[in-house]
Amino acid sequence: MNDFKTCLIVLGFFFLFGCSQLQTQTESVKKGEMGFITDLQDKKRVLIKNTYYTVSDSTYLKDTSGRKLDVNDLKIGMKVKPWYTGSIKHSHSPLASTEAKLLLVQNDEESFREQQAVLSAIKKLKKGKSERFLVRDFSHIPEDKVYVIEMMRRSNLDTSFTVTVNAADFEVLFY
Repeated sequence: MNDFKTCLIVLGFFFLFGCSQLQTQTESVKKGEMGFITDLQDKKRVLIKNTYYTVSDSTYLKDTSGRKLDVNDLKIGMKVKPWYTGSIKHSHSPLASTEAKLLLVQNDEESFREQQAVLSAIKKLKKGKSERFLVRDFSHIPEDKVYVIEMMRRSNLDTSFTVTVNAADFEVLFY
């Protein structure tokens, strides 16, 4: 009879352990909004649009060529398509946060040019070392040979502004 009870306990343990593993493995991965990295905090948190994605040991970092990346490869201005698990948490700040599952860096020629335009805009606008920006929207107007970037200062998320960057030499034309 003791062997029967022990067997039931062991089977119960395996059943419970197996179910918890199954639940973890099937946690849904959701696609975030593609955008540009505008802040890197201690190489652990990446700001894309208005969401901080926490980078952990279980986060996959790669580029669209399939090359694995390290967190040290991430740079301000990179265009990234994020995926996350869990929910997006909103705190007292208008910025949200979540756990990154995959950060897919866009490494085609156009994305690299867009990165240069974002970097030029940030460089031109940045007045202090701690000042940070968000890129809300980005568009390329080929017939005018410009990039139009809708941005916000992280310190003032109530007001957005537009920056126009020359597509040929990345000079900021208007802000």
